[in-house]
Amino acid sequence: MKKDTKFITINTDASISSQSISAFAYWIKSDYETIKSSGKFKNTLIDINEGEIKSILNALTRVTRLNYFNQIDVIVINTDSKNAINHLIRPNGSVKYKEAVDYYNQITKEIHCEIKFRHVRSHSNGKKARDWVNNWCDKQCRKHYK
Repeated sequence: MKKDTKFITINTDASISSQSISAFAYWIKSDYETIKSSGKFKNTLIDINEGEIKSILNALTRVTRLNYFNQIDVIVINTDSKNAINHLIRPNGSVKYKEAVDYYNQITKEIHCEIKFRHVRSHSNGKKARDWVNNWCDKQCRKHYK
């Protein structure tokens, strides 16, 4: 990778409460700024996997609206959901999340940079920044249960 590669790192999480309240959170970091956001999903989710996928989509949509987006070479997406990663990079014909996967395919056609996924262990006490940020995202999701 060249020395002056410009990255954006996206960290996402989603959660569903025992009362079926679903929420998302993301933390986006670039050389230019840090963007943090969370909220309740507007529609009822099929399951937590759909929430994890839609949380990634919310963050990607936000990234594409940044005024410096054309300068980015690589987007790294950290998520604690291996299922979300698998559905987005290898959709395997599943119709369960078709709408979300179709949107991902549409948005990635507009993105002219490399996208890399990394799995992050959930609810860990890891020493890496991505572990801390994943825990932050999880806490932000739970704040929306009230």
